[in-house]
Parts: sequence; C-alpha cells; structure tokens
Amino acid sequence: SSKAIIEKITSIRYCPNQGTNIPTLRIVQGRANIYSDIGQMIENCFETVFIATTLEDISKMYHSMIPEKIKICKKKGGKVMLLVEIDDIKMISFGKRFNATEIRMCKLPSKGRIVVQKDKQMIMSDSTQTSSNSEVNFSISTDAKDMINNIDSLCRLLWKSAKPLEIALSP
Repeated sequence: SSKAIIEKITSIRYCPNQGTNIPTLRIVQGRANIYSDIGQMIENCFETVFIATTLEDISKMYHSMIPEKIKICKKKGGKVMLLVEIDDIKMISFGKRFNATEIRMCKLPSKGRIVVQKDKQMIMSDSTQTSSNSEVNFSISTDAKDMINNIDSLCRLLWKSAKPLEIALSP
C-alpha cells in the first residue's frame, strides 16, 4: 500500500505559482521597532511615501534613523510627502528639519500616525502615544493592497486640501 500512496503523490501535479498571495498583518510594538519599520519602508521606496502624523511624533522621528533613510529614498528618486498638523507656527522648523520632499499642513483625521506607499505597505496607529514609555506605542503593518490603497487615497485627498508651508506662513 505504501507504493500505491507514493505513486499517487508523485502523480499529482503541483505548481508553486498557483494560489493566492495572502496579505500579512503584523502588530509592531515599541517606538524603536515602529521607527525601524518606517525607516526600512522609506529606504526601499522608489516612488512616493506619505507620512501623516503629529508634530510631536515628527520631533521624535527626527532623533531616529528616519531622516537619513529619507535622504537615501530621495537619492533613488523616491519622494517623502509629509502631512502634519501644526497648531503653533513657531514649531514649523521641526517639520522643515525632517527633510521630507515636501511638507503640507492640514487638519488630520486623528492624532495617529499613517505611513503608506501605494501597492506596497502601510504602517498605522490610532495614536502617537504621549507617554514617556515608548514600549506602549504600537502600530499595525500590512501589505494588504485594498487597505493600503484606501489609506493612500485618503492621504492623496488630504494632500490636495492641505496648505504648503509657504502659503501657511504668509499673512
């Protein structure tokens, strides 16, 4: 009977390219891990990455490897478009130092963080925790195209309605 089973198994045709790609969804905990994932996403980008977050989060990202990853992305022809909500005009220098390709100001739908590259990846959290304990910070990361493209569409819509810094600064 073992010979019959072996013959049956070998007679079944298997094509590894058939099937579907199952998207992944990961929970990333800790600000350092989240920033590492964001940095990797930006570094590997040849197109456009949108970052929509608070000024407080930008000031923390500034002290990570993300600004250096933005330089690498820009050298490869990619763009990092920063959407930020700034209540105090005096704080704009934090946004400028981040070295994004372009920065626009707008009212964001939440106090969370969105980082998205169309058709590739999305990292998102519902809040950019103000706690000094960076380990309570968490985000979801996914490569699910439907979710990514919906969030990318949201960022593009926000981008169209946002004000460039130059216009926001003029009286």
